Amino acid sequence: PGVAVIVERNTSRGVYVLVGIRSATLAGTHTGMVSVPAGLMRAHENVTDAMARELNEETGITSIEIKATTAARNPDAPNTTFVFRIQTHEVDVRETYEEKGRRFIWVNRDDVLFPAVQGNGDNLVQSFRSAGIEVPDDVVIAPDISEGLRRIYNFS
Repeated sequence: PGVAVIVERNTSRGVYVLVGIRSATLAGTHTGMVSVPAGLMRAHENVTDAMARELNEETGITSIEIKATTAARNPDAPNTTFVFRIQTHEVDVRETYEEKGRRFIWVNRDDVLFPAVQGNGDNLVQSFRSAGIEVPDDVVIAPDISEGLRRIYNFS
């Protein structure tokens, strides 16, 4: 199974969530789509251990508080993705994850992420471009991540 981590941090300007673009090198499916730190469980791991390992490998974040968990499906994979919502006070994340030249950015949950989950990705596109990450105008959230976000945040 897969694990995905919705990483939140509270600021004076609102709640921010860490997002990135799935790379062709790392993503088995949905290359070029918006995602969160994620990966596959190893045979000896439980889901919480896999989540903590993937989060550390991809972001360097280690200080977390788990707020919620859910399960989501990836329509192009045989396994479930276990989605965690966590909070951290850490601000800095690695510039690259798993040394593949990709990076995550913090986006405002209410003004950027929530509209994207509901189909309006304009602010999300602008956030990536402002960070120097070129994305197409119609970039979308990967299906398993979108389902996980909808479940975690109780979207209909």
